[in-house]
Amino acid sequence: MKLSNNKAYTLIEMLVVVVIVFILISVIIPTTVVIQKRASSVACIGSLKQIHSALELYTLDSNYFYPKIRYNADGGSNYRWDVFLVRKGYVNVSNKNIAVDAAPGELFICPWHQKMAKRQGTTIKRSYGMNASMRKTGGDGTWDTASNDIHVKKQWCSLPYAEAILVAEANEGAEIADDWESVYNVSGGHVAWTRHDPRSNYIFVDGHVESLLPAEAGNYFEWQ
Repeated sequence: MKLSNNKAYTLIEMLVVVVIVFILISVIIPTTVVIQKRASSVACIGSLKQIHSALELYTLDSNYFYPKIRYNADGGSNYRWDVFLVRKGYVNVSNKNIAVDAAPGELFICPWHQKMAKRQGTTIKRSYGMNASMRKTGGDGTWDTASNDIHVKKQWCSLPYAEAILVAEANEGAEIADDWESVYNVSGGHVAWTRHDPRSNYIFVDGHVESLLPAEAGNYFEWQ
């Protein structure tokens, strides 16, 4: 009888341990995911600041003009502002002689975006796009909807630099996010792109980064 009682008591102990383990797992796993997301957001913010530095260096060399959102290479192939920065040496990479249709490098890919792409079995080239409002030409407040092949001067921004978005997290999509059109477009307004649920990271003309809700970001979009 004593042996039987001991076995029953041991079984109860094991069940208690199992329950405790399940409780701990239910707490630890969500916490780990939150920590990973926060770490990815911090890394994303760091990348945006480096991108801003590269853009600022370019403006100093070009009478305060920003790079074109899209360039036409020999043979008519389009390549984006991020590839341009790499090819011209404004980004510190080991190989700047990349093809015009190549991915610009890890700096231009958000870690969480990369993680989700791998989980879905897809590949991405970039995670960030320039503010599509920069396509307003000549500072006259009109949209150039026909081409991204224009220069935009920093001084054309009528908002205070601390209130004007320069680069945002963008959905690569069919247009490969050459500008911010996939996040905010002329006809459709601001489209939610919440990579760091429920927010996205935006870097402003003055160089500071904010994590904003879609509705909040719409207040800092229009340059004119």
